[in-house]
Amino acid sequence: MPATLSIITDVFPREERTMAIGVWTDVDCLGLGPAFGGYLIDEVGGVTVFWMRIPFVLAALAGLMLIVPESRD
Repeated sequence: MPATLSIITDVFPREERTMAIGVWTDVDCLGLGPAFGGYLIDEVGGVTVFWMRIPFVLAALAGLMLIVPESRD
């Protein structure tokens, strides 16, 4: 989580930074992961909790490569 906050402060200009950190905090506080994971374990099985992460990780990596500029800061 600290790495994502540092990326936000590097990517967004000063005028938009407050809004970006607010959205980041809101998404973090939703806490939908445990509820969705519990549903999957009950309905499908425990192994799906591990396999469902793969599409999210691939999407995050693609977004990281396309959106976040390289920085030495």
